[in-house]
Amino acid sequence: MTTLSALGAELLARHPPSAELWLEVGGALVRVRSSSAELCARLSRYFGEVVTEPRGAADVSVSLLEAPSPHFPLTLRDWPREAGKLGLKERYADASDGRLVEKVKSGMRFVLTRHERIAVGPCSLNLSQVVNFVIAQCLAKRLDEGWVLCHAAAVAFDSAGLAIAASSGAGKSTLALHLISAGASFVSNDRSLISRRQGRCELLGVPKMPRVNPGTLLHNRDLAGQLAPERRAELAALPPRQLWQLEDKHDVMVSEVFGPGRAVYRVPLRALLVLSWAPDASVPARFEPVELAARPDLMGRIMKAAGVFQVGGGDVPPAAAPDPAAYFRALRGVLVYEATGRIDFDVGVGFCRRLLQS
Repeated sequence: MTTLSALGAELLARHPPSAELWLEVGGALVRVRSSSAELCARLSRYFGEVVTEPRGAADVSVSLLEAPSPHFPLTLRDWPREAGKLGLKERYADASDGRLVEKVKSGMRFVLTRHERIAVGPCSLNLSQVVNFVIAQCLAKRLDEGWVLCHAAAVAFDSAGLAIAASSGAGKSTLALHLISAGASFVSNDRSLISRRQGRCELLGVPKMPRVNPGTLLHNRDLAGQLAPERRAELAALPPRQLWQLEDKHDVMVSEVFGPGRAVYRVPLRALLVLSWAPDASVPARFEPVELAARPDLMGRIMKAAGVFQVGGGDVPPAAAPDPAAYFRALRGVLVYEATGRIDFDVGVGFCRRLLQS
Protein backbone atom coordinates (compact mmCIF):
# COMPACT_ATOMS: atom_id res chain seq x y z
CA MET A 1 0.00 0.00 0.00
CA THR A 2 1.37 3.42 -0.98
CA THR A 3 1.88 5.74 1.99
CA LEU A 4 1.45 9.50 2.13
CA SER A 5 5.14 9.77 2.97
CA ALA A 6 6.00 8.00 -0.29
CA LEU A 7 3.56 10.16 -2.26
CA GLY A 8 5.05 13.28 -0.69
CA ALA A 9 8.60 12.17 -1.56
CA GLU A 10 7.49 11.55 -5.14
CA LEU A 11 6.01 15.05 -5.37
CA LEU A 12 9.20 16.65 -4.03
CA ALA A 13 11.31 14.67 -6.51
CA ARG A 14 9.06 15.66 -9.41
CA HIS A 15 8.86 19.35 -8.42
CA PRO A 16 12.04 20.05 -6.44
CA PRO A 17 11.96 23.28 -4.41
CA SER A 18 14.43 25.82 -5.77
CA ALA A 19 13.72 28.82 -3.53
CA GLU A 20 13.21 29.26 0.18
CA LEU A 21 12.07 31.78 2.76
CA TRP A 22 12.70 31.80 6.51
CA LEU A 23 10.34 33.32 9.07
CA GLU A 24 10.62 33.86 12.82
CA VAL A 25 7.25 33.80 14.57
CA GLY A 26 7.15 34.19 18.33
CA GLY A 27 10.59 32.62 18.67
CA ALA A 28 9.89 29.71 16.29
CA LEU A 29 11.84 29.36 13.04
CA VAL A 30 9.80 28.49 9.95
CA ARG A 31 11.41 27.30 6.72
CA VAL A 32 9.27 27.73 3.60
CA ARG A 33 10.54 26.04 0.42
CA SER A 34 8.94 26.44 -2.99
CA SER A 35 9.37 25.38 -6.58
CA SER A 36 8.46 28.99 -7.49
CA ALA A 37 10.83 31.89 -6.73
CA GLU A 38 8.01 34.30 -7.60
CA LEU A 39 5.77 32.74 -4.96
CA CYS A 40 8.53 33.09 -2.34
CA ALA A 41 8.90 36.76 -3.28
CA ARG A 42 5.18 37.37 -2.83
CA LEU A 43 5.20 35.59 0.54
CA SER A 44 8.24 37.64 1.59
CA ARG A 45 6.25 40.82 0.99
CA TYR A 46 3.23 39.41 2.83
CA PHE A 47 5.13 38.27 5.93
CA GLY A 48 7.29 41.41 5.98
CA GLU A 49 9.10 41.94 9.25
CA VAL A 50 9.02 38.30 10.36
CA VAL A 51 11.22 37.31 7.39
CA THR A 52 14.65 36.35 8.74
CA GLU A 53 17.94 34.75 7.77
CA PRO A 54 18.37 30.95 7.90
CA ARG A 55 20.10 29.69 11.03
CA GLY A 56 20.18 26.22 12.45
CA ALA A 57 17.34 23.74 12.24
CA ALA A 58 13.82 24.92 11.53
CA ASP A 59 11.05 24.35 14.05
CA VAL A 60 8.50 24.15 11.21
CA SER A 61 9.14 23.22 7.55
CA VAL A 62 6.67 23.72 4.70
CA SER A 63 7.02 22.97 0.98
CA LEU A 64 4.89 24.77 -1.62
CA LEU A 65 4.85 23.15 -5.04
CA GLU A 66 3.54 25.09 -8.03
CA ALA A 67 2.17 22.23 -10.14
CA PRO A 68 -1.07 20.69 -11.40
CA SER A 69 -3.07 19.25 -8.51
CA PRO A 70 -2.31 15.50 -8.55
CA HIS A 71 -4.67 12.61 -8.02
CA PHE A 72 -4.16 10.60 -4.84
CA PRO A 73 -5.55 7.04 -4.49
CA LEU A 74 -7.48 7.86 -1.33
CA THR A 75 -11.19 8.21 -0.62
CA LEU A 76 -11.93 11.71 0.62
CA ARG A 77 -14.55 12.63 3.21
CA ASP A 78 -16.18 15.99 3.87
CA TRP A 79 -14.61 17.97 6.70
CA PRO A 80 -17.43 19.20 8.99
CA ARG A 81 -17.61 22.95 9.43
CA GLU A 82 -18.19 24.77 12.70
CA ALA A 83 -21.73 25.64 13.82
CA GLY A 84 -23.19 28.48 11.77
CA LYS A 85 -20.80 28.06 8.82
CA LEU A 86 -22.35 27.00 5.52
CA GLY A 87 -20.91 25.30 2.46
CA LEU A 88 -18.22 22.68 1.98
CA LYS A 89 -14.64 24.01 2.08
CA GLU A 90 -12.43 20.94 2.59
CA ARG A 91 -12.32 17.21 2.17
CA TYR A 92 -9.77 14.92 3.77
CA ALA A 93 -8.47 11.38 4.04
CA ASP A 94 -6.49 9.96 6.96
CA ALA A 95 -3.79 7.37 6.45
CA SER A 96 -1.51 5.55 8.87
CA ASP A 97 1.21 8.16 8.44
CA GLY A 98 -0.73 11.41 8.09
CA ARG A 99 -3.52 13.25 6.32
CA LEU A 100 -4.42 14.43 2.83
CA VAL A 101 -6.52 17.60 2.56
CA GLU A 102 -8.25 19.00 -0.53
CA LYS A 103 -9.64 22.50 -0.88
CA VAL A 104 -12.90 22.03 -2.74
CA LYS A 105 -13.06 25.28 -4.75
CA SER A 106 -9.42 25.67 -5.72
CA GLY A 107 -8.43 22.01 -6.00
CA MET A 108 -5.31 22.68 -3.90
CA ARG A 109 -4.08 19.59 -2.08
CA PHE A 110 -2.04 19.32 1.09
CA VAL A 111 0.01 16.36 2.30
CA LEU A 112 0.71 16.28 6.03
CA THR A 113 2.98 13.61 7.49
CA ARG A 114 5.24 13.50 10.51
CA HIS A 115 8.16 14.82 8.47
CA GLU A 116 6.63 16.82 5.60
CA ARG A 117 4.04 19.54 5.14
CA ILE A 118 3.44 19.93 1.40
CA ALA A 119 1.00 22.13 -0.55
CA VAL A 120 0.63 21.26 -4.23
CA GLY A 121 -1.47 22.89 -6.91
CA PRO A 122 -1.95 26.41 -8.33
CA CYS A 123 -0.30 28.06 -5.30
CA SER A 124 0.21 31.47 -6.94
CA LEU A 125 -3.49 31.73 -7.78
CA ASN A 126 -4.44 30.88 -4.20
CA LEU A 127 -2.06 32.96 -2.11
CA SER A 128 -4.51 33.29 0.79
CA GLN A 129 -4.81 29.50 1.07
CA VAL A 130 -1.02 29.15 0.96
CA VAL A 131 -0.62 31.77 3.71
CA ASN A 132 -3.24 30.00 5.81
CA PHE A 133 -1.41 26.69 5.33
CA VAL A 134 1.89 28.16 6.51
CA ILE A 135 0.17 29.79 9.49
CA ALA A 136 -1.61 26.52 10.30
CA GLN A 137 1.72 24.72 10.64
CA CYS A 138 2.93 27.35 13.13
CA LEU A 139 -0.29 26.90 15.10
CA ALA A 140 0.01 23.12 14.99
CA LYS A 141 3.44 23.20 16.59
CA ARG A 142 2.25 25.42 19.41
CA LEU A 143 -0.85 23.30 20.00
CA ASP A 144 1.40 20.27 20.33
CA GLU A 145 3.30 22.22 23.01
CA GLY A 146 0.13 22.73 25.05
CA TRP A 147 -1.06 26.17 23.93
CA VAL A 148 -4.80 26.61 23.30
CA LEU A 149 -6.33 28.39 20.32
CA CYS A 150 -8.72 31.33 20.65
CA HIS A 151 -11.04 32.80 18.01
CA ALA A 152 -9.58 36.20 18.77
CA ALA A 153 -7.77 39.17 17.34
CA ALA A 154 -5.10 40.65 19.60
CA VAL A 155 -3.24 43.91 20.20
CA ALA A 156 -0.89 45.25 22.84
CA PHE A 157 -0.09 48.56 24.50
CA ASP A 158 3.54 48.32 25.59
CA SER A 159 3.75 44.91 27.30
CA ALA A 160 0.02 44.56 28.06
CA GLY A 161 -1.82 42.25 25.67
CA LEU A 162 -5.53 42.30 24.86
CA ALA A 163 -7.36 39.47 23.11
CA ILE A 164 -10.67 40.34 21.40
CA ALA A 165 -12.83 37.23 20.99
CA ALA A 166 -16.06 36.97 19.05
CA SER A 167 -18.04 35.00 16.55
CA SER A 168 -17.31 35.76 12.89
CA GLY A 169 -18.56 39.16 11.77
CA ALA A 170 -18.81 40.77 15.22
CA GLY A 171 -16.05 43.30 14.51
CA LYS A 172 -12.99 41.95 16.35
CA SER A 173 -10.63 42.80 13.45
CA THR A 174 -12.23 46.21 13.02
CA LEU A 175 -11.86 47.05 16.70
CA ALA A 176 -8.27 45.80 16.67
CA LEU A 177 -7.41 48.05 13.71
CA HIS A 178 -8.99 51.08 15.40
CA LEU A 179 -6.83 50.32 18.45
CA ILE A 180 -3.72 50.12 16.25
CA SER A 181 -4.65 53.52 14.81
CA ALA A 182 -4.79 54.70 18.45
CA GLY A 183 -1.24 53.51 19.12
CA ALA A 184 -1.50 49.81 19.91
CA SER A 185 0.75 47.15 18.37
CA PHE A 186 -0.64 44.36 16.21
CA VAL A 187 -0.37 40.89 17.76
CA SER A 188 -2.74 38.67 15.77
CA ASN A 189 -5.85 38.54 13.66
CA ASP A 190 -8.68 36.04 14.14
CA ARG A 191 -6.50 33.34 15.76
CA SER A 192 -4.52 33.82 18.96
CA LEU A 193 -2.79 31.30 21.22
CA ILE A 194 -2.68 31.42 25.01
CA SER A 195 -0.84 29.38 27.63
CA ARG A 196 0.33 29.67 31.22
CA ARG A 197 4.06 30.19 31.28
CA GLN A 198 6.02 30.93 34.47
CA GLY A 199 2.88 31.72 36.44
CA ARG A 200 1.21 34.09 33.98
CA CYS A 201 -0.88 33.90 30.83
CA GLU A 202 1.15 34.42 27.65
CA LEU A 203 -0.42 35.58 24.39
CA LEU A 204 1.07 34.41 21.12
CA GLY A 205 0.05 35.77 17.72
CA VAL A 206 0.74 34.77 14.13
CA PRO A 207 1.57 36.99 11.11
CA LYS A 208 -1.80 36.56 9.40
CA MET A 209 -2.74 40.07 8.29
CA PRO A 210 -6.22 41.45 9.02
CA ARG A 211 -8.61 40.64 6.19
CA VAL A 212 -11.53 43.03 6.38
CA ASN A 213 -14.61 44.24 4.55
CA PRO A 214 -14.89 47.71 2.92
CA GLY A 215 -16.78 49.25 5.85
CA THR A 216 -13.75 48.75 8.06
CA LEU A 217 -11.55 50.57 5.53
CA LEU A 218 -14.05 53.38 5.03
CA HIS A 219 -14.36 54.29 8.71
CA ASN A 220 -10.68 54.13 9.69
CA ARG A 221 -8.61 57.19 8.81
CA ASP A 222 -5.49 55.10 8.30
CA LEU A 223 -7.20 52.64 5.96
CA ALA A 224 -9.58 54.73 3.87
CA GLY A 225 -6.80 55.49 1.38
CA GLN A 226 -6.84 51.85 0.28
CA LEU A 227 -10.15 52.58 -1.44
CA ALA A 228 -10.36 54.57 -4.67
CA PRO A 229 -12.21 57.91 -4.21
CA GLU A 230 -15.18 56.78 -6.31
CA ARG A 231 -15.42 53.54 -4.30
CA ARG A 232 -15.36 55.50 -1.02
CA ALA A 233 -18.26 57.62 -2.29
CA GLU A 234 -20.25 54.51 -3.27
CA LEU A 235 -19.70 52.91 0.12
CA ALA A 236 -20.50 56.09 2.05
CA ALA A 237 -23.90 56.22 0.31
CA LEU A 238 -24.90 52.73 1.49
CA PRO A 239 -27.23 52.27 4.49
CA PRO A 240 -25.17 51.25 7.56
CA ARG A 241 -26.70 47.77 7.76
CA GLN A 242 -25.99 47.05 4.09
CA LEU A 243 -22.42 48.30 4.46
CA TRP A 244 -21.92 46.08 7.52
CA GLN A 245 -23.05 42.98 5.61
CA LEU A 246 -21.03 43.68 2.47
CA GLU A 247 -18.48 40.90 1.75
CA ASP A 248 -15.46 42.11 -0.22
CA LYS A 249 -12.28 41.18 1.64
CA HIS A 250 -9.12 43.33 1.67
CA ASP A 251 -5.79 42.46 3.30
CA VAL A 252 -4.39 45.17 5.59
CA MET A 253 -0.59 44.98 5.50
CA VAL A 254 0.16 46.28 8.98
CA SER A 255 3.78 47.37 8.49
CA GLU A 256 2.97 49.10 5.19
CA VAL A 257 -0.07 50.96 6.53
CA PHE A 258 1.06 51.81 10.07
CA GLY A 259 4.84 51.76 9.60
CA PRO A 260 7.60 49.37 10.65
CA GLY A 261 7.84 48.01 14.17
CA ARG A 262 4.08 47.99 14.81
CA ALA A 263 3.76 44.23 15.29
CA VAL A 264 4.76 42.11 18.29
CA TYR A 265 3.86 38.45 18.36
CA ARG A 266 4.36 37.46 22.01
CA VAL A 267 3.26 39.44 25.08
CA PRO A 268 1.70 38.79 28.50
CA LEU A 269 -2.10 38.73 28.28
CA ARG A 270 -3.67 41.27 30.62
CA ALA A 271 -7.28 41.17 29.45
CA LEU A 272 -9.79 39.35 27.27
CA LEU A 273 -12.74 41.18 25.75
CA VAL A 274 -15.65 39.09 24.42
CA LEU A 275 -17.81 40.90 21.86
CA SER A 276 -21.52 40.17 22.31
CA TRP A 277 -22.65 43.50 20.90
CA ALA A 278 -24.79 43.91 17.76
CA PRO A 279 -25.29 46.65 15.14
CA ASP A 280 -29.05 46.90 15.75
CA ALA A 281 -29.08 46.83 19.56
CA SER A 282 -31.37 49.40 21.17
CA VAL A 283 -29.03 50.33 24.03
CA PRO A 284 -25.54 51.89 23.95
CA ALA A 285 -22.41 49.78 24.19
CA ARG A 286 -21.54 48.54 27.69
CA PHE A 287 -18.46 46.78 29.03
CA GLU A 288 -18.92 44.61 32.10
CA PRO A 289 -16.51 42.29 33.95
CA VAL A 290 -17.48 38.62 33.88
CA GLU A 291 -16.42 35.39 35.57
CA LEU A 292 -15.99 32.84 32.80
CA ALA A 293 -16.81 29.93 35.12
CA ALA A 294 -20.27 31.47 35.60
CA ARG A 295 -20.73 32.25 31.89
CA PRO A 296 -20.15 29.04 29.91
CA ASP A 297 -22.20 30.57 27.09
CA LEU A 298 -19.25 32.82 26.26
CA MET A 299 -16.84 29.94 25.69
CA GLY A 300 -18.22 29.29 22.20
CA ARG A 301 -17.00 32.76 21.17
CA ILE A 302 -13.57 32.23 22.70
CA MET A 303 -12.58 28.66 21.84
CA LYS A 304 -11.40 27.68 18.37
CA ALA A 305 -11.11 24.13 17.03
CA ALA A 306 -7.70 23.22 15.66
CA GLY A 307 -8.97 22.54 12.15
CA VAL A 308 -8.17 20.17 9.35
CA PHE A 309 -4.41 20.87 9.28
CA GLN A 310 -3.77 19.77 12.88
CA VAL A 311 -2.64 16.17 12.49
CA GLY A 312 -1.35 13.69 15.01
CA GLY A 313 -1.75 10.47 13.04
CA GLY A 314 -4.21 8.31 11.18
CA ASP A 315 -6.78 8.09 13.96
CA VAL A 316 -7.30 11.83 14.49
CA PRO A 317 -11.03 12.59 14.88
CA PRO A 318 -12.39 15.39 12.68
CA ALA A 319 -13.19 18.73 14.30
CA ALA A 320 -12.43 17.61 17.84
CA ALA A 321 -14.07 20.05 20.26
CA PRO A 322 -11.73 22.18 22.39
CA ASP A 323 -11.61 21.51 26.13
CA PRO A 324 -13.00 24.47 28.15
CA ALA A 325 -10.97 23.40 31.20
CA ALA A 326 -7.74 24.12 29.31
CA TYR A 327 -8.92 27.68 28.65
CA PHE A 328 -9.93 28.25 32.26
CA ARG A 329 -6.45 27.16 33.38
CA ALA A 330 -4.68 29.38 30.86
CA LEU A 331 -6.84 32.44 31.64
CA ARG A 332 -6.48 32.29 35.43
CA GLY A 333 -5.78 35.82 36.65
CA VAL A 334 -6.70 37.48 33.32
CA LEU A 335 -9.32 40.26 33.37
CA VAL A 336 -12.35 39.22 31.30
CA TYR A 337 -14.97 41.66 30.03
CA GLU A 338 -18.04 41.36 27.80
CA ALA A 339 -19.19 44.05 25.38
CA THR A 340 -22.96 44.23 24.95
CA GLY A 341 -25.40 46.69 23.43
CA ARG A 342 -24.90 48.55 20.15
CA ILE A 343 -21.61 48.27 18.30
CA ASP A 344 -19.59 51.43 18.86
CA PHE A 345 -15.92 51.28 17.94
CA ASP A 346 -15.08 54.73 19.31
CA VAL A 347 -16.43 53.78 22.73
CA GLY A 348 -14.69 50.41 22.45
CA VAL A 349 -11.33 52.03 21.74
CA GLY A 350 -11.70 54.31 24.74
CA PHE A 351 -12.57 51.42 27.05
CA CYS A 352 -9.70 49.22 25.82
CA ARG A 353 -7.14 52.01 26.15
CA ARG A 354 -8.21 52.73 29.73
CA LEU A 355 -8.10 49.02 30.51
CA LEU A 356 -4.60 48.45 29.15
CA GLN A 357 -2.95 51.75 29.98
CA SER A 358 -4.13 52.05 33.59
